[in-house]
Amino acid sequence: LPIDEMCTIYLEKCGPDFKGFGSKDSRNAYNHLRLRLERLKKKWSGKYVDQITKLDVRDLLTTYSVGS
Repeated sequence: LPIDEMCTIYLEKCGPDFKGFGSKDSRNAYNHLRLRLERLKKKWSGKYVDQITKLDVRDLLTTYSVGS
């Protein structure tokens, strides 16, 4: 499964749970999830889920924890 497709499916399935009942905080949580998934798509574009290693995840976390 390509990472782009996985992120899209995850947002479709789990995104509505973050939207809540229209509260400002719940919309914010949904947008944060959407943005994080967009980062994954951009970073790992063209890779399949089973090609992503622990080192890839570590590098991603290091990049975004420093850049935040």
